[in-house]
Amino acid sequence: MGGEIMGETGVEDAKEAYQRAKAEYGQIKSEHNSVVSQRKDALNEAKRSQKKAIASLNRQIASLENDLHGKVASVGGVSLYHDRLEAGGSTYKLEHGLRVTVNTSGGRYSTTEVSGGGASIGGAVLGAAIAGVPGAVIGGRKKVKSKEIIHDDRRLYVTIESPQGGQSVNLNPDLEQQARSLAAQVPGCINQYQGLVQDIPPKIEALKAKLEEAEKDDAVLAAQGELDAALNDTERLEAARQARDEARQRYRDEKKQTKAPLFGSRAHDDHDGAGEAEEPLDDVTVSKAERAHSESPAEAVPGQRGKGLSRILWKVLGLAVIALGVFFLLGMLGGILDGYGIAFVLVCLGLGCGLVYLGIRLMRRGKAKS
Repeated sequence: MGGEIMGETGVEDAKEAYQRAKAEYGQIKSEHNSVVSQRKDALNEAKRSQKKAIASLNRQIASLENDLHGKVASVGGVSLYHDRLEAGGSTYKLEHGLRVTVNTSGGRYSTTEVSGGGASIGGAVLGAAIAGVPGAVIGGRKKVKSKEIIHDDRRLYVTIESPQGGQSVNLNPDLEQQARSLAAQVPGCINQYQGLVQDIPPKIEALKAKLEEAEKDDAVLAAQGELDAALNDTERLEAARQARDEARQRYRDEKKQTKAPLFGSRAHDDHDGAGEAEEPLDDVTVSKAERAHSESPAEAVPGQRGKGLSRILWKVLGLAVIALGVFFLLGMLGGILDGYGIAFVLVCLGLGCGLVYLGIRLMRRGKAKS
């Protein structure tokens, strides 16, 4: 009796120790996951800030490059940029000595082409039939037609003169106004470019340097380092996990050492939910084994005899069915030799094969029953 009480006390102590270790592990794990989550949020925020800064710097660089190299105007095959002039596949630097002029020649005029008039015999006859002599006079005249014809021999030339060479580009005469506007902007672009080339490139270089720094943002590197440190800081978590596992094993060992009470009831009920899912299964397994050993030989022998008899009956039945199937198969062979019809042969074949298969299944069932 005293041993049972001591066993009960040992199990309860082990159970409480396991509960404490399990709760402590859960708390440490929750704290660890919380720290990791915070570090991940900090890293994502640093990356978003870095991405925003990089996008802003790229926009500023693109704007300055457009001010330095962007297009100002374009007419036909002539394009004026802040730093160059392109025409006919050639490129001219915007420098003093570059001159663009617009020349025109020819003109646009119209002529009138007249057709018709003269005498019309058919019209005179018809007019005379209707209105007599006056009708013949009026109807005998053909209708006069006139057509205005437009003549356009205008020519528009954009002439480029530069220390690098020159050329003349023939454009659509209707683009004269746009061509003159482009030519008028060339001197201003030349003067402006001289200032831009001194001012913009240093700004672009400074922005590119900032861009390199932004791409190597220390805040992102620091946040990544803190996240890695949090992920690798598992010493306390592993210690708590090991303590929990050891406490659980001690609890199981204490339960195994405790004697099971009479009638196979459990020595300890885990109504408080402290045990793991596998712990009740262990108790059930032990109870089944105890019940198996507690069965008397007198109860086991009749059951074994009944199983042996059932196995023999199934085998005999299976052999009988197989023999009947073989009989039908032999009948099929006899029918073929004696010249019976195809229907008889097929029936015997189907019955024979089916019965043989059924007999084999019955014999296997007898083995399974054993």
